[in-house]
Amino acid sequence: MLKNIFFRIYSILYSIYLKYFFKNINMKGYILSNGFFDIEIDKNAKLIIKGTIVIRSGVLIAIRNNAKLTVGGGCFFNRNVSVVCREEIYIDKMSIFGENVKIYDNDHKIIKGRVAHSDFTTKKIYIGNNCWVGNDVNILKGSCIPEDTVIGAMSLVKSKLEKKGVYIGIPVRRIGK
Repeated sequence: MLKNIFFRIYSILYSIYLKYFFKNINMKGYILSNGFFDIEIDKNAKLIIKGTIVIRSGVLIAIRNNAKLTVGGGCFFNRNVSVVCREEIYIDKMSIFGENVKIYDNDHKIIKGRVAHSDFTTKKIYIGNNCWVGNDVNILKGSCIPEDTVIGAMSLVKSKLEKKGVYIGIPVRRIGK
């Protein structure tokens, strides 16, 4: 009981802190949480939250230099979700993300046969309104998920999905409406 009250107060105070002390954050609602989470935002990055969202413990939201992350109201991020944005990620309203979901709009570049530690290729990600993304899903750069789409647990999204429906697999394939 006290833990719930503590985290409710913590999340509201954290939301107020973000709203009033970061010029690159535009928040219309609040972030509600039941545990500690982390938002990393570089000086030239932008975070837009279009309404109240719910974030569980262990969530990481990282917006890097010159990148833009937009999250619609009513979204839910379960435990240990990671969103790493180096270009642009748009998540529409009312989307739900299961535990351990990873969303990355970037990959490390390979230069002369070696993985570059600080050089990336990027491509925008779009996740539509009212999507349900199951546990342990990876959503990679260039992905587009239409509204009202379900992505089954442990799947990999790495491209534009042409129409709404239910998708599963590595990489995902559509199995139904």
